Amino acid sequence: MASDTQRAELRIRSKGRFTLLVEGAAQPIVASVCDVSPSGIGLEAQSSVAVGTAVRLDGDGIMADGVVRYCRSENGQYRIGVALVS
Repeated sequence: MASDTQRAELRIRSKGRFTLLVEGAAQPIVASVCDVSPSGIGLEAQSSVAVGTAVRLDGDGIMADGVVRYCRSENGQYRIGVALVS
């Protein structure tokens, strides 16, 4: 993972919740927002999602599509990075 000084975009710490609709999954995943950038969002969830999976984020009147770029176990949860697509 790149350090903050190597990132192309600034990440802003944020809070909130999204329902993560995972392509091919029977159940949505509830995820907490960790940080956001112009092209992506960092989430924490109880379930893992495979890298490359198409997802839809739904919450607080916001709906966006993305692709999972990373998913790793951290402190008993999964940290998920989603690149937003237009």
